[in-house]
Amino acid sequence: MSESDGGRELAGSAAIVTGSIKNMGRMTAIALGEAGASVLINGRTSTAAAESVAQEVVRAGGRAVVHMADVTDSGQVAGMIARAADTFGRLDILVNNVSNRIAKPVAEITLDEWRGVIASTARFFAPRPRCPISRSRTGPRSSISAASRVMPASPTGRRWRRPRRGWSG
Repeated sequence: MSESDGGRELAGSAAIVTGSIKNMGRMTAIALGEAGASVLINGRTSTAAAESVAQEVVRAGGRAVVHMADVTDSGQVAGMIARAADTFGRLDILVNNVSNRIAKPVAEITLDEWRGVIASTARFFAPRPRCPISRSRTGPRSSISAASRVMPASPTGRRWRRPRRGWSG
């Protein structure tokens, strides 16, 4: 940190936050912007909502770019990572926030629906595609699985919770 970057600890860093158009992803993107990071805002359904979050990141003091992509599609993920690298010249932080949820009892979830949940939360693109970008610089590199979603009620009426996971290197 230096006086020229306002003492913001993530100044000069670049991040992707998946599922960043609402809730925890939105708050994470804005917090990264407040800390000085450049943030790629990712969503799958609403470009207008993504643009709104990008404006909030900029107002908080960061840089932002929007890239709509479905994280279950490896081609779209590759495009998202390339966009971050092209726009920011680096990728230091990857926040895996996206998680598909199914709003019905577990006993009614089909195998295909469950596969969709797993595909959205598997984080298959981290860290492999990001490593070549990150290796070009020294300093912290991290990938965080931020999503923690409460699953719908089980047949017994209890609620299931998926734990938070992450790594840093």
